[in-house]
Amino acid sequence: MKKNEYNKMKVWSKKIPKDVALWAIVIIGAFLIFMTGWNIGESSGQRIAESHQKLEIAKVIVANTEIIDENGQLANQMRQNSDIIMRYHHHLDGHDTSVKKMILCPECWTEEDTPAELSKYFITEFEAHPEEVPETFEQLLQDCEEIKTGIGAAKFGLILQSETLQRILDKLRTQNEGDK
Repeated sequence: MKKNEYNKMKVWSKKIPKDVALWAIVIIGAFLIFMTGWNIGESSGQRIAESHQKLEIAKVIVANTEIIDENGQLANQMRQNSDIIMRYHHHLDGHDTSVKKMILCPECWTEEDTPAELSKYFITEFEAHPEEVPETFEQLLQDCEEIKTGIGAAKFGLILQSETLQRILDKLRTQNEGDK
């Protein structure tokens, strides 16, 4: 820095009273401290909000898991009902296993005498395999799709059971009218 520039700065600084300069420094310092505190508080608030959000997501995933398990129990009950309906048909249709065994009829075939090509169509019991799932919004959306699919499958199964039960009822009515 040249001497001339130094002198100009000295003259300029002499024009500003020391009290004003001191207050300016205090105000600027206070402003910087305030902004730093604001930034720290805001980032702390964001961390707290993110932590709360993760906790809420975890709660929803636990609830969804319970609903998905209930859907599985519903599907199992529907499978049992379908099995019973098929067994009704065995007796209502008068299957004679000594003459001919009807394909997929649970009363005509036992596990021991079921041919291998037919056994692949039979539903076996499933084991529950709990799995760790990520606690994310994507997982929530995936759970929603799984729940929606389970409900759709249950609805379809119940429609088929309803139609089958109606046919059985109609058949019983016809048989009873013929017996009169």
